[in-house]
This record gives sequence, C-alpha cells and structure tokens, in this order.
Amino acid sequence: MLSVLNSSFTIFLLIWVAFVTYLIFDRVASKSCPYEWGGGSITHKGSCWCGKYDLNCACTPSIAIDAIIELSQGNEVSIVLVRRKQPPRKYAIPGGFVDVGETTENATIREVYEETKLEISSLEFFGVYSDPLRDVRRHTVSIVYRCIIASSAKPKAGDDAKAVEIIPLHNINSLDIAFDHKRILQDYINKYHPQFATRNDSVVNSQPHNIRIHHQDFSSIKY
Repeated sequence: MLSVLNSSFTIFLLIWVAFVTYLIFDRVASKSCPYEWGGGSITHKGSCWCGKYDLNCACTPSIAIDAIIELSQGNEVSIVLVRRKQPPRKYAIPGGFVDVGETTENATIREVYEETKLEISSLEFFGVYSDPLRDVRRHTVSIVYRCIIASSAKPKAGDDAKAVEIIPLHNINSLDIAFDHKRILQDYINKYHPQFATRNDSVVNSQPHNIRIHHQDFSSIKY
C-alpha cells in the first residue's frame, strides 16, 4: 500500500513540476522582446518578435516602400506627393509599410491606391534607403520604386493622406518634406532629370556629418 502511495505521489510530483515548468517557460517566451534601440532619437524598436517555444528573440528594421509617380504635363515634369494627415504632417512620397505575407511590389500597388486612388500600370526598382536615423519613429528600411500610371488618371486623397498634390520637379527643394524623402527625390532628379537639379541643394545635404544615407541603385532591374 505504501509503495502504491509513494508511486502515486511521485507521479503527481512529476506532473506538477512539468506543469509549473511549462507555465514559467511560456511566460518567459511570451514576454516582449528584450532588445532596445540605443541610437539617435529613435524610441521604437522596429519589428520585434520572440519565438514562443525556442525563446529566440530578434529585432529587425521595419520594411517600407515609397513610390515615385512621375507625370508629364506638356514640357513640365511633375511628381505626385501626399500631405500627411498623421505626424510628421509634411509632404511625403506616397508609401507605407509592407504587410506580412506581401511582396514589396504588391505593397507598392496597394499603398499607392490607398493614398492616391491611382492604379499603377508598371513599376521599376529605384533604390534602397536604410539609414537607421532616416525615420525618427523607428528604424525603417525603404524600398523605392519608380511607378507608371495612366496619363489620364487623377489622384485623390485617401487613407492617411490629408491631400494629394502634383508638384513640378523644380519646386521640390522649396517644400518641407518628411523623413529623407527630399534626398530620395534629389537622387531621382539627378538620375532621370538632371536639367532640374539645382546647385543650391544645401537643404538636401543638411544631414549631420555623422549620418549617412545609404542606398543602392538597381534601377536596371525591372519588374
């Protein structure tokens, strides 16, 4: 009888230890990612996740897209910019974050339609902008596309865009533009429309000397 009780107690003890271990393991695994951003004025981490069972935690930059939409009106070349409804409330290139399970190309098509109601007929890879300080909200890497739309299409503000405007390229430097989008547009002008590049681009090059804008130009790759 005593041996049976001892066996039952041992089994109960093993089950209890296993249950407590599971609770502790699950609680630790479900905690928020412990990694903290320690650079610049960035207060958000980016995209962080922890594995539920292997306790593996990783923090990576958030992936975004930006769409340069060019329009030709007579001899004047213009691009489509949005005026942001949310902070920072400035001009910006249409774009947004890539959803989980979505390609960057599909994200570009979706974001452009959500913000401007324009439908993209084709797009071309322009570059990657990945400076950790390019977006004060979080570390964000942006994949930039050059987009083509129907010439008769008319933009209309939607989603988080307060307004959509068609801006001549020669007016870009006079605008208050969010993030590093002025740098992106200056790179675009220098590559495709150097006749609109200005010598006085001190605003564009006003980044602190210890901050570098890193991007790669793969514009020969087409989708």
